[in-house]
Amino acid sequence: MEIGTIKTWHLKERIKSLEVELEQVRKERVKSLEVELEQVRNELKNLPRISPCPHCGKVGRIISSYDDDDYDHSKNESFAVNCDATIGGCGATGGYAPTVHDAAEKWNKRTDKE
Repeated sequence: MEIGTIKTWHLKERIKSLEVELEQVRKERVKSLEVELEQVRNELKNLPRISPCPHCGKVGRIISSYDDDDYDHSKNESFAVNCDATIGGCGATGGYAPTVHDAAEKWNKRTDKE
């Protein structure tokens, strides 16, 4: 065989090898993304239902204590439901709780008298 033919053969074999490796990486990445997608879907399904604000009727949103500049960040993270005044809400809050579900429960128990 000539040197050029050997080099061509070697390069073609390398291309085949890389194509196989690329296909394997794609399969692994797809599998990884499928697992992550399922986890996110489950997380979304398990989010608590949040009632409208008892004061103004707007939708409340879950906030983290870590998002609050006035919160003592040496404490564990906690959560609250807030009627966001920056998007037309009244600013009411249900108070902080240790979990998202507890915060939603506190919020959903509120009445317009609170």
